Amino acid sequence: MRINRHKNRLWVYYKGHHNLLGIEWNFFRKATHCGIETGWRKKAGRRSQQFFIGIPWMFNLWVHLFDCQEWADYELGIKIHDGSIWFSIFSNPIESSSRDPWYRKTHCFTPLDFLLGREKCTTEIIGTEAVEIPMPERSYSGIAKIEVRTWKRPRWHWPTVRKSVWIDVEGGIPFPGKGENSWDCGMDGIWGTGHEGHVVEGAIGRYVGAVLNNRRRYGGKNWKLPEDYKKTA
Repeated sequence: MRINRHKNRLWVYYKGHHNLLGIEWNFFRKATHCGIETGWRKKAGRRSQQFFIGIPWMFNLWVHLFDCQEWADYELGIKIHDGSIWFSIFSNPIESSSRDPWYRKTHCFTPLDFLLGREKCTTEIIGTEAVEIPMPERSYSGIAKIEVRTWKRPRWHWPTVRKSVWIDVEGGIPFPGKGENSWDCGMDGIWGTGHEGHVVEGAIGRYVGAVLNNRRRYGGKNWKLPEDYKKTA
């Protein structure tokens, strides 16, 4: 038997790399989940168990028993997140179908939708502007859309209004891929980004910062756009 601990996780192994017990926990500010849930699957003739309990801003606890590293076959419990209450009654967390019986589905109840009606969002573009995104290798041309988004409920007379600027760059601005999988080992890029408010210069600065941050993160602080790529970028 072997015990391995890393930060807020602990694993107990037996017979090589088989998992006997896995525990993960968060406390206070990092405890953002709410609910109680259990899941289980039958694999190689043995039943594996998962368990979760969470009280926001107090603690979150996940427990995995007997090699239960994959999704469970069945889940039973209740979770609260995104303003909704989610009920799992022997549901399948991997896939679902309209033909599934009610007890094999996850049911969602949103109190605000029930009381005030479902929220609808409308977007109004009040202007567009041609912009230049300055990067070390050259400037990239883009279009800034000045938008107003309004969220409103049928039985609530005070809508939520947000102003923003969204910039699109045809072809994107490149940065190196993460290299985590075979499909992201080449060049990646950001094709668009948004910024709160109607300050176009703020949106341009956000775009530049996002690209430079990804270049440094995935390519290192001295990364530069390859010369052969500049010809096609």
